[in-house]
Amino acid sequence: MAAHLRTQIRQAIHEIVLGLPSVGQNVFLSRRVPLAEEHIPAICIYTLSEESGPDTMGGSRRMRRILDVGVECLTFDTDALDDELDQMAYEVEEAIATDYTLGGLVYDTIITNTRVVLQPTRAGERPIGAALLAFRVTYRASFDDPSIN
Repeated sequence: MAAHLRTQIRQAIHEIVLGLPSVGQNVFLSRRVPLAEEHIPAICIYTLSEESGPDTMGGSRRMRRILDVGVECLTFDTDALDDELDQMAYEVEEAIATDYTLGGLVYDTIITNTRVVLQPTRAGERPIGAALLAFRVTYRASFDDPSIN
């Protein structure tokens, strides 16, 4: 079964950020929080929103799509929280900038927004800080088959 291009894009970003010095292998294709303590610091990758519209008319219709992908950096709240989140964001931004076409899958990937917050936790859990980096990904997809561009 073919995967939607959104899925392929998230997977491509996953491969690009997997193994960064600040998170190692703790990169997840999910927005599931809270994570187990042994999985923090971590990065979670997920879809925020998508806009689409016709790109071509005629026989082989194509759709122009603009996808907003969240790359959320998570680490424990300490006195150095902002510095740690900034370092994680730096690593993510640098890694994606080196392959902004995600291996030729898309036309462009740019960062559009960063939001830094403290995540709510359950009683007794260590507080977690988060930097949600929003990346705007521009790509085209077949009207008939959203798994191919």
